[in-house]
Amino acid sequence: MARRDTRVENVHVSATISDYADVVDLPCIIRNLSRSGCRVHGAAIEHLAREVELKIIGIDQIIWGQIVWREPGAVGIEFNWDEPPRGDNRWGRQRRREPRKPVQWKGEIAATAQSPTVPCMITEVSRNGCRLLLLEEVERLSDEIRLRVSGIGFTIAGRIRWRQGKFAGVEFDWGKTGARDASP
Repeated sequence: MARRDTRVENVHVSATISDYADVVDLPCIIRNLSRSGCRVHGAAIEHLAREVELKIIGIDQIIWGQIVWREPGAVGIEFNWDEPPRGDNRWGRQRRREPRKPVQWKGEIAATAQSPTVPCMITEVSRNGCRLLLLEEVERLSDEIRLRVSGIGFTIAGRIRWRQGKFAGVEFDWGKTGARDASP
């Protein structure tokens, strides 16, 4: 067993954390940093897969690691300074047609304009799609959805492409999107 680095720096660094298993990228804050690992805080971060990468905002370097403990809103990461996990084709690049940007936008989704709405948080967005975080499991949602970002008054049609726990990946359908719709 490797000797753990006991010198810990109390930091507050903005980053994103990704689990390559489902291409989930979350905005986060790195805290309690040492050579061997760190504590990371973020919304629903405890649902990530074990193998992760950290990307510090403004720095191009990727730091690989494994989640070694979990609690609501926080995880402990042990760094792997040697190499990325084997068998992965994502580390260092995104599989999407267009990279997504981390955001924190409130929204609502529904199957139709007459359907009840479900509140959500948009955590990543690109021209082609977004990642949603919901307060409930996404399995109940229809594949075809309408998404409205709070405060914008514009509804975007989309299709759920993947689901994991309380997360969903949405591909936008600009051909079905109506300008300035009032409801999802």
